[in-house]
Amino acid sequence: MLFGSLPAFFHVGSAVIIVLTLSFLFQSSSLLTFNALSDKIYPLSYLLITLAGLVLLMKTLLGYRRTGLTHSIAGSGRESDSRAIVALALVSGIIPCPGAALILLFTLNLGILWVGLLGMIALAFGMGITTTVAACVSLGFRDAASRVGSRFTKALRPAYVVVSALGAFFITVFGLFMFIGSLSLGPT
Repeated sequence: MLFGSLPAFFHVGSAVIIVLTLSFLFQSSSLLTFNALSDKIYPLSYLLITLAGLVLLMKTLLGYRRTGLTHSIAGSGRESDSRAIVALALVSGIIPCPGAALILLFTLNLGILWVGLLGMIALAFGMGITTTVAACVSLGFRDAASRVGSRFTKALRPAYVVVSALGAFFITVFGLFMFIGSLSLGPT
């Protein structure tokens, strides 16, 4: 549940920090200034996603190289996986939420910042609940598949390695494409 909510709170929180910082520094809540700053954050975040994908890919391939196909699927290093998930949540959440920024800018311009901040809390909780429910459903499917597959661990190990490597590869490619796209589009 923590990993489902973490990106949502960082996503909304980064927008709050940027808008309030810019408002304090420039004594205005210029949307143009917010866009200029977030245009610099997007490539960095995409690059971090690419690096996280590469780390996951290397971890999978090195784990396969070390243990081969005889290692049990059930004992696949959940503690280090948890650290990777937290890192990925932080990296993906660093991109500021444009909707949160617009709401906060609107309430800031109306002089009711406290309403905007309450809205940010509601927005983060809503996003967190949605992603947590999706994560719980996903974990339920994974556990069911693990129980069924526990009888066939040796036979399923190659599929586990392939799926893990493909997942990490797709994260890497997605981050790389987004990084290249954010550089080629330039400021919006």
